[in-house]
Parts: sequence; structure tokens; C-alpha cells
Amino acid sequence: MRALLLLMTAAVPLAAFPVPKAAQAKPMAGTIWKGSNVWSQGQRESLTLTFHEGGKLTYDPGSPGLHYTATWEQSGPIVTWTVNNHATFTATVTSDLFEGTGSNKDKNDAVMKFTRLEAK
Repeated sequence: MRALLLLMTAAVPLAAFPVPKAAQAKPMAGTIWKGSNVWSQGQRESLTLTFHEGGKLTYDPGSPGLHYTATWEQSGPIVTWTVNNHATFTATVTSDLFEGTGSNKDKNDAVMKFTRLEAK
């Protein structure tokens, strides 16, 4: 029975299983995003995120002269980044939108939503 099931599975072409749109996410390197984090204690943080080549991220809260450098990585449609070893975020990316959650060492949680501004 197992051999028959294995044979039947091998006979089905991969094209019969389309890849979901979220799994077709484009690489984040060279992109700029605008959106916000809403933290569990009520703070809303409007941000611009710039994903640079080599896993560097600029995390800009919009205050003159204030921005943070973070690191990021992408695996398919999932992007994870860490800011100043203090907060970590994970998001699912579709073509021009990403949504996700984050938390920091102060035990605050965040939900986020960002839209793509432009590609470099």
C-alpha cells in the first residue's frame, strides 16, 4: 500500500500544486516600506524601513536625526529582523504588503502593517 501511495505521489506533476502568492514574495533587499507598529502598552510607532543588501536594515521612526540599524533575513515570504538586540519582528510578505508581530525585552508585544514605497 505504501509503495502504491508513493508511486501515485511521484506521478503527480509539481505544477498540479500551485505555489501560494505569499510564497512567491520578492526579495526584500533594496526595498523601502512605510507603516506602523502598535505596541501592547498603546504606543503607535510610524516607521520607514529600508532593507539593504547584506542583511542591514534602517529602522526610521521619523524623528530628525533618529534612526536605528537593525539586521534582517528572509526565508521565502517570511522576514525577520532584530533592532539593537532589543526587539525582534517577524512578518509575512506579499507583493506590496507585509504584516506581522514583534516583541521587545521589556515584554511588550506589537502588531504591524507596512506597504512598499519604492524599490531602489
